[in-house]
Amino acid sequence: DEVSEVVRAARDQVLPPPPLVRGVDASYLIGVLPVGERMIMLLHPERVLTEAEASELRRLSTEVPAGTAARELA
Repeated sequence: DEVSEVVRAARDQVLPPPPLVRGVDASYLIGVLPVGERMIMLLHPERVLTEAEASELRRLSTEVPAGTAARELA
């Protein structure tokens, strides 16, 4: 997997999950972000990742200097 794009958005731009998403699937979804003609689904990382993956992500996030762009990490 890889990051193909980073989008910045204000919290008030995030819409609630659509009514079509119910049950267990909804527990993974924070909401949706309309960007132009696209809808980006925002996921709860702690619910999608295994504990080992979440731990590695936390470790990596402390190693990346603040303000580093995603392109610089590729």
